[in-house]
Amino acid sequence: MDEPEADKNDRLAGLRGWTPPSLLLEETSRDRSTDRTVEHVLDSVGIFAERWDLHLQTPFRRLTYNFVAPATSSVHGPAVLKIAFGAKKLRREYRALQAFGGRGAVQVLEYDGEAGAMLLEQAQPGRPMKLEWDACTVAFAGLAKEMWQPASAEMELPSVAREANFRLGELRSMATTLTSSGFDTRAAVVEKAILNLSELMSSGNEQFALHGDLHPYNVLSATRAPWLSIDPLGCIGERAFDVCAILRDDSPELREATDPQGMVDRRIRDLSAECNLDDRRVRAWSFVEAVRTQGWHYRTGKPLDQWSSIIGLLEP
Repeated sequence: MDEPEADKNDRLAGLRGWTPPSLLLEETSRDRSTDRTVEHVLDSVGIFAERWDLHLQTPFRRLTYNFVAPATSSVHGPAVLKIAFGAKKLRREYRALQAFGGRGAVQVLEYDGEAGAMLLEQAQPGRPMKLEWDACTVAFAGLAKEMWQPASAEMELPSVAREANFRLGELRSMATTLTSSGFDTRAAVVEKAILNLSELMSSGNEQFALHGDLHPYNVLSATRAPWLSIDPLGCIGERAFDVCAILRDDSPELREATDPQGMVDRRIRDLSAECNLDDRRVRAWSFVEAVRTQGWHYRTGKPLDQWSSIIGLLEP
């Protein structure tokens, strides 16, 4: 049966009955770069659906900092509309995607920097890589090496050193919280992460354009290439920083492994070899990132007595 004409012409059909998820509201309220209300962003959705001739589908479920929804474009076909709650952060993502130029990452189809809106290539079928390391290490390394371009001033991206300084602040706050709550042993691990991060900052000298948040939910199966990355943070620095997000998280595979330490060591060794990186620096960055991620979990409501097993497995 043919679709009713009213539904065909309803550009915002996918938003009917949709409400912003609580995590999106919580994270945007905490994010200092946020300068727009939910109402403002949702009004912008309608504006850009008209301007770029889009029909919106239901927004993605895992929303934290931006409005993001699949769409059908009359010009580009399947696409993704992203509207930021803070335009500055989206400008940085746009610069990173321009630096990658479609190599290992989705392409920008339309962009309005002032309004904080971007239309992106949609990775289809869009299955996340997750943590399928035994099958995907080589594929992930190939994608990363495609993205890593020698940096230039025209890229206008911040440095890894800036990101590291931000992480130092987070880790120091985390150590103080754990100590004051009686978790002295875990606070000592955080202090070790601070020491490792300080040493990494003083010794890294590479200058490459990096994704900056290359975790397995940000690598999707596609048709233009087997895998494409999405949602880059965008920064310039050493390549070892860019693989830590893929190694920082616990997984069912690790929890069920008979030798989890051996599995982690092998993943670091194999990934470092495929990417031609120093495995000691990959381990150190991954350890720091695993500890920092634990702090993020605390800030989003997890109790202080929780502790990810991956931290001990990554500890240098």
